[in-house]
Amino acid sequence: MMGKNKTLVVKDYYDDMAMDFKSIFSFNSSLKGLTLNIRVDSIDTLEKILSNQEFIMKELRKFENYAYNNLQIFGIWNYYYENADKLWDSISYIQLDLEKLAIHDFIEKNKILKTKKIIISERFRMTDYESLKELEKEYEGVKDNLYISLLDSHKLVTIDECYKKIKYIKDTQEHIKKLDFSPLEQLMYLYDSVKSKLYREYEVDKDNLDKSLELIHGKYKDDAVQQDFLDLYSSIMLNLGFDYINPITMIKEDKNEEHKLLVINLKDEKYGIDGAYFIDPSIDLKGIEKTYYLDDYTGFVKTLSYIKDFYSCDNKIKFKEFSDSPKELVDSLKRINDMSYNEKTNLTVNMINLFRIVSNSPFKYKWAVIYSIDLYEEKEELEKIIYETYDNFNREIPDSVISEVLKNVRRVHDFE
Repeated sequence: MMGKNKTLVVKDYYDDMAMDFKSIFSFNSSLKGLTLNIRVDSIDTLEKILSNQEFIMKELRKFENYAYNNLQIFGIWNYYYENADKLWDSISYIQLDLEKLAIHDFIEKNKILKTKKIIISERFRMTDYESLKELEKEYEGVKDNLYISLLDSHKLVTIDECYKKIKYIKDTQEHIKKLDFSPLEQLMYLYDSVKSKLYREYEVDKDNLDKSLELIHGKYKDDAVQQDFLDLYSSIMLNLGFDYINPITMIKEDKNEEHKLLVINLKDEKYGIDGAYFIDPSIDLKGIEKTYYLDDYTGFVKTLSYIKDFYSCDNKIKFKEFSDSPKELVDSLKRINDMSYNEKTNLTVNMINLFRIVSNSPFKYKWAVIYSIDLYEEKEELEKIIYETYDNFNREIPDSVISEVLKNVRRVHDFE
């Protein structure tokens, strides 16, 4: 329990789950850490509470009987009770969840907050450029240690970091739109642009990178960096109008490792393309001794069969979100009446993910029936649809098309 992050959530209202005994404290736990909720009734209450050891102990004791009879609460309560004399020092993060009090004024008044990382409740997508500019204005003067949540990547970043990232996405998207590219040409241009700014398997000097990309510098094989790269890439694609972009997790079972890729539904009338394709930039990233990376498209718009063959040469692989075998799904469907509840649930999730990922699946407008898959009577039709859906994953783009796209993109590409 000591290894978990400790978060103090400051509220100016009572929780709906408040006990019969009114206390300024309440508790909850998650995989991310231990949370102590504290209720304040005015802008200057917090520092007064934190400086009053006797008052803190009194409020914590109100929970004693309840905690001893509730195992989920006891561990958290006991930790804070035993560390009440150094409560502030034990806290990793401050989260401000205020409905009545102004957050800016609250931070200004409680100077002690500036010694911690402060999380505010605003949550942004990487497309919320104008909203973020408003937030910057709102918290001017107190934003240095403020953190917000990015919905696209499920991580906390400072307002300035978020602004750099969103501005890069916005500027890149606007630049690419001016080039009058087809969808596949847009993808290749973006693939080239971003992979040229990241190194694979090597430490990198931040000063040598585009400042807008400082958030994703470093070793690409680091999970966080890899996820940042895919978040960035997919966010720019969403801004360009690609509607169906899905992060996929491939499990290398022999090595007990996970590897992230993107699946994008691509329709390009100029080149006669309509299918679902895998994108894995990790294969083609720039390296210190790798000067030919611009000619590498090993991980660009590849079929399911190609990705399986590429990675299974020295690994046994599978995908976390869906089965990579239509036969496996069809065989499962045939024995559905003999399945347990959990097996049916897993099959349901597997198929929902499959039809969601492949947006032009023939089952696109019927997928709600999957929730009652064991009651779905047209099993033969469903089997046919499964095979047709997987066909979308294996519509290989000819080398001649990739060469033509490359020629058109390189006419305008400006590499640093």
